[in-house]
Amino acid sequence: MAERFENILDECIERLLQGESVEQCLERYPEHAVQLEPLLRAAKATRETSSVEPRPEFKAQARYQMESLLHAKGQKAGPRRLPLVSWVPRWAVVVAAVFLVILLAGSGTVAASSSSLPGDTLYPVKTATERVWLSMTFSDTARARLQARLADRRVAEMARMAERGNTERMEELSARFSAHLKKIEELAARIRAANPEDEAKIAELRDILMSSMERDEAVLQAAQERALLRGRPAVERAIELAKSRLMDRYEEALRSLDNK
Repeated sequence: MAERFENILDECIERLLQGESVEQCLERYPEHAVQLEPLLRAAKATRETSSVEPRPEFKAQARYQMESLLHAKGQKAGPRRLPLVSWVPRWAVVVAAVFLVILLAGSGTVAASSSSLPGDTLYPVKTATERVWLSMTFSDTARARLQARLADRRVAEMARMAERGNTERMEELSARFSAHLKKIEELAARIRAANPEDEAKIAELRDILMSSMERDEAVLQAAQERALLRGRPAVERAIELAKSRLMDRYEEALRSLDNK
């Protein structure tokens, strides 16, 4: 039951990030509305609040606590555990992490970072926020969906870097894109190992990858056409190469999902 609630919370927070309202999320899961509502409203408030600016010393302490928590979460279980988090439900850590991100960077900064690109001042805030969401997303299926969304982000960034004429950064983003798809393959293998007879989740991931592949190809194709119209053959060639590599990587990932 606890695992199901955590999966539902993962899904609802993801839907909030995509623009769905708290009320719409609650309508999907009326049997969990009492538990979900305060958590979803807290998560939503952290994204909208921009007036709170904590003292520098509080930020430093919060950053230390956050780094310690994330480090501990990535370690194998051992004799030592963080006393403050050993008894806390995992869904509570999600909301705490969201609050910490806002406090460390400021909600306005986090929001502004979403459109940043590699080399921009706010890009580290963007990637740090992504790492927090990945660290605090519990189910393998939700993690795979999030990895797919982040892969889409990298492709959008590649197209915008091409607009700037910065083809060198495109190589870096292509490597990050491949890392996201590699994670999806690993998560799919874990999902299948946990329940070999249930292919529904794998089919869902396959559909997500197919949709992403079509969407990302269209994004890069549009960027390539703009480069051609502007008389930038070097950029056009760089986008064509990137598009070919990314489509090959998508097809490789899809084959991986098909292999039982």
